[in-house]
Amino acid sequence: MVLLHRSGIRNGFQVRKIREWKKQGVNVLVSTHNVKYVQQTERLVQEANAMAPVGGVFHLAVVCLANSIIEFHKRTVGRFLFL
Repeated sequence: MVLLHRSGIRNGFQVRKIREWKKQGVNVLVSTHNVKYVQQTERLVQEANAMAPVGGVFHLAVVCLANSIIEFHKRTVGRFLFL
């Protein structure tokens, strides 16, 4: 399993989950590559393929982005209503 986070592991929950997965035999790589850049994306794919054939890619940051857009919309609409 390859987990991508530009800041790496940041809290105890993340550390515990990775430790649990490793105890269960899961091969875990935490990458800090910034996939905004082609060269770093290529390196990430190479590292993942070195572990095992890549079976899929899940881009979970979209959920955070969607929540951010909704929150921004709420704040923006609220400001215009009070002008």
